[in-house]
Amino acid sequence: MGSQISPNPNPYSSTWTLIPKEGDYNATIFKNLGFITNNITFTNKAGGVFNTDQELANFGTFENSDEAILNNWGDILSPGLLVNAAGAIYNNNSAGMLGNSGSIQNNGTMNIHNGRMINSQGGTINNQGTLEFQLGKLYNGALYDSGQNGQTGTLINDGSIQISKRGSFVNEKNGLIMGTGTIQGDVNNFGVINGGKSAGGHLIDGTLHHKQSGRITIELGGSNDANRDRRKTEYDFIDITEDLIIDGGNLDVSLIGDFRIQRGQEFIITRLGGELIGRYDGLKEGDSVGQFESIDGKGIDLRISYIAGDGNDVSLYTDPLTNPEMIFGYI
Repeated sequence: MGSQISPNPNPYSSTWTLIPKEGDYNATIFKNLGFITNNITFTNKAGGVFNTDQELANFGTFENSDEAILNNWGDILSPGLLVNAAGAIYNNNSAGMLGNSGSIQNNGTMNIHNGRMINSQGGTINNQGTLEFQLGKLYNGALYDSGQNGQTGTLINDGSIQISKRGSFVNEKNGLIMGTGTIQGDVNNFGVINGGKSAGGHLIDGTLHHKQSGRITIELGGSNDANRDRRKTEYDFIDITEDLIIDGGNLDVSLIGDFRIQRGQEFIITRLGGELIGRYDGLKEGDSVGQFESIDGKGIDLRISYIAGDGNDVSLYTDPLTNPEMIFGYI
């Protein structure tokens, strides 16, 4: 049946590690001053407060239940599964570090008051709730576990990520951001941002710094953006309320499903509230991002504009029907 984890507090010892037994849980105020290695499904029950000051290594499943609190002042290293349920709270304090090379499922609130949250290469964060960074730092796709070298750190954001002016968010070269949520604050992108999830939209309520190694991927599955509904749009978009600063980097475009383009179409892939600075590598105003199959089976160019919409939005468009050869299908 399992029992309340003990001893409480777990004392500091450089030679001894507490290993919970199957069915163990916490339903009180528990304090870890030393080292814990979890290989089972461990539950921090409703009303439980689990405080760790030194190190928690999670190779199994750690469930932080509704109305439970997990406080970290030390290091949580999780190659396993960490679940923060709806109504649960995770607090990262002082110089604490949460390092994920497994999977984090967040349906509640995770406060990175200070310290770092690292989604390592090979790790996945599925955020359906709120990630809040006040003084803390988020690194997606970073390398802290040498065994994950070359893999992607994936952040699926269908909820809210809130970054204060003293917090920071870096999407590393091996990082992938996707989903239909909101990022409130500035993002430095050295990796990949995929608007939505085949297809969908993402909102950055701040400034996006798109770096030389960065890549924006856009999938077109139709021409209807559903009035910028991020879950119902037929094509990907990334809307930004402040500035888009492009220090090079790539824009990759593809068609999904059975969608085929035609003459005279436009897809607004970024509505911009602030200033647009820079251009994607190799793509000046009006340049082709590639040839794609049209509705009549012929290949036609899809071009980019940096002066779309209200004058500084970014769009993809096809040339209109402008001459008899085009009108009668001689493309």
